[in-house]
Amino acid sequence: GRIKMTLPAIAEDGGNVAISVDADFPVAGAPRASHIYIVSDKNRRPMLAKFSLSENSGRASVATSVRLATSTDVRAIVEMSDGTLYAVSKPVRVTISGCDLPPSG
Repeated sequence: GRIKMTLPAIAEDGGNVAISVDADFPVAGAPRASHIYIVSDKNRRPMLAKFSLSENSGRASVATSVRLATSTDVRAIVEMSDGTLYAVSKPVRVTISGCDLPPSG
């Protein structure tokens, strides 16, 4: 695909999970990649990161560390300047939670 997301399949420590996203989209011209979002469905706050891109970014590529509460799918979403969204998803198994779980019930 046009988006490559790199992160471990098994995260020993959910408090520090390295992730990188490389998207094969231009950051100049129209349409261009304007934002990259990293989302985890099962975290209390699902939006883990939002990166804004500009022509000065050089390319649509980001890297960071995130906290994961539990085993979940992690998604990278690239938003284009015309509003088009592209996404990729990968499952991650977390052995030790990196944050509080949402209340159940």
